[in-house]
Amino acid sequence: MKKLITGISLAIACLLLTACGETPINFIFQKFDKTVYEEFMEISSVQNNFISNANDVALISGLVTEEKNYLDKSFELFQNTNDYILLIMPIFDLGQNSPGSSAVYSTNNFTNEKFKQISMFQVEHLEQSLFTENTENYYYRMDWTEGGIVINYTLNINYDNNLNQTEYKINVDYQDSNVDGVSFNKFYLVKYDTETGYFYFEIKDNENAIGGTVVEYYVLESGFYISRITECTYNQMSVPNYVGVDFMIQNFNGRVKYSNYGTVRPDNIKNLNNVTYSNFAVISSDDKSTSFKYAYDISDGRISVDKVVK
Repeated sequence: MKKLITGISLAIACLLLTACGETPINFIFQKFDKTVYEEFMEISSVQNNFISNANDVALISGLVTEEKNYLDKSFELFQNTNDYILLIMPIFDLGQNSPGSSAVYSTNNFTNEKFKQISMFQVEHLEQSLFTENTENYYYRMDWTEGGIVINYTLNINYDNNLNQTEYKINVDYQDSNVDGVSFNKFYLVKYDTETGYFYFEIKDNENAIGGTVVEYYVLESGFYISRITECTYNQMSVPNYVGVDFMIQNFNGRVKYSNYGTVRPDNIKNLNNVTYSNFAVISSDDKSTSFKYAYDISDGRISVDKVVK
């Protein structure tokens, strides 16, 4: 009888978890089975499809203005960051083995209209490269002469013995001769692990800048794609402010969480040590004592909102 009662209790607990949308799903690594370039392009496509669908759902959901604003801020931060990453991905498709040109690179996943207009986005690996004992420097160029847009890339590859990981440092010089004010320089630090399906990108105005944006992506065995983006800005008193957005996507359904962390830097999600299905991209019990977070659940054409605003 005691065993029967225990069994019924467990069954009820499982039903409650399912009913609350907390179906237990393990966050387990899914190794890359395609090239790094193809893996990121798939992540970018899934992410953009989800955002497009979520925007449609949000339009008919009856969100109040503030709730809609922070969902929009979340999408904007991810899409802007995604656009900057897409500018460098042809390098990972072309590689560093020998000079030559990449295939014509699709701009379908860009959201920046100016970038989408680069219909002949083709990157050339230049011959002038410098090799030393510990460092490789490579040079690339994207020159769409007809549109007046030129992108010069310098790639530095370094192996970090402490992290047991290869780091890719890329400096980008973007010039548009047709439009004033759209030329810029960006520095990227890129790391990835094919065995655990992990990407890390850090984007700053230059290598020594103290502010910038970090984004991590995981491909999970369960079919979920999870991401954490952290944007750090400094005020005039050199005090940091961290804003973060979490995405958890499976097909057109998923969760989004916007957080203002203030001066506290959020944890990275590398190794999945501190994130689970139950606490990722949701308002957790620990969040109740914090000051500003919005979490959205988009599922089957509906959207729900949870928030902490003090």
